[in-house]
Amino acid sequence: MKTKRITLYIITIAFVLFLLLLSMAFPLVTNSADFSIYNSGWNGCSRLAVRTYDTGRFTPNLELESGEDMEIVQRDITSYDLEPARSTFVILGPKRNFDSQEIDYLHNFLIEGGNVLLADDVGTGNSLLESLDGTSSRFVKDPVLDLSFEKKPHFVVAYDLREHHITNNVSHILMNKPTSIEPDQNATSLIYTSRASWLDKNRNGIWDQNEPKGGFPVLSVEPYGRGSLILLSDPSILINSMRDKLDNGIFTNNLLGYISRDRENVVFDESHREENIIYTLIYTANYPSNIVAYGVVAIALITSIFIMIPEQRTVLYERIKQLLVRDKQTDDGDPVKKLLNQHPDWNENKLMMINERFTPQRDD
Repeated sequence: MKTKRITLYIITIAFVLFLLLLSMAFPLVTNSADFSIYNSGWNGCSRLAVRTYDTGRFTPNLELESGEDMEIVQRDITSYDLEPARSTFVILGPKRNFDSQEIDYLHNFLIEGGNVLLADDVGTGNSLLESLDGTSSRFVKDPVLDLSFEKKPHFVVAYDLREHHITNNVSHILMNKPTSIEPDQNATSLIYTSRASWLDKNRNGIWDQNEPKGGFPVLSVEPYGRGSLILLSDPSILINSMRDKLDNGIFTNNLLGYISRDRENVVFDESHREENIIYTLIYTANYPSNIVAYGVVAIALITSIFIMIPEQRTVLYERIKQLLVRDKQTDDGDPVKKLLNQHPDWNENKLMMINERFTPQRDD
């Protein structure tokens, strides 16, 4: 029985190690960030990326970087050498603000004929919009609730659409906790929430007297130089689990067709989102080796195995008990202090508890 149990532990450990190594080798496995094209879960946009790949316009955003070590790295926006008039950037749900170099790059990209689709529902995208001279458009940071909804007002059903290639054959779309857009005067708003919608400024889920009522624009298209800036105030429309809701699939295909029309490259920016710890350590850390990352994972694995295997805890517990009992029987000194001298990193309170519980009591 003991041999079978040990064999089972070895198989389990080997399987866990295999999964960890696999996750380090392939970001597709490790990335669970919202809106990531490498996330095949409900909150990812892998289906959108596959659809783009099928059109032949998908441009990889990971590259193999050579040096002392060969590393897979996430490309920054400014690292692309693209012909703007033949390219589109897609930025979904950014969680990190845009820096000055990225802003200058995207400004020039738009001026020279590039398309930029920016989908945001928390206002982070404003760090880019506020620094672009050619637009006054902004994302409103407050959530939009609507009496035209499914299940609850956060799931807004938008049916007020303007005629455009993006809205062709679309009658209504389902949104998931959208905000709204304050469009530039040169922007064309294509989709609005209903007149029964409102900005939930205090986030209490009900309409209050000081809260503006709709409809509110949630999709706009505007010229910027020779390019186009497309703003969408709900990136959740594009996630895997929302694609089959109402006319979301048609809308997504139309949107992709519009931003990729006459384009050779569609680049999905992954550099502005929050990654999980393993992905961050392996793919974005700026140190010469991945040894630190592997070390952290190894320590976590060993600790987990120790916690998961009761026999290991029992063995250590019994060993401490034996040492305490033996020292008590053979030495008039304090066994706890003796153990602490030998193992200063052990916890004195726990040793005293074990000593009191398991040391044989003398009869008076």
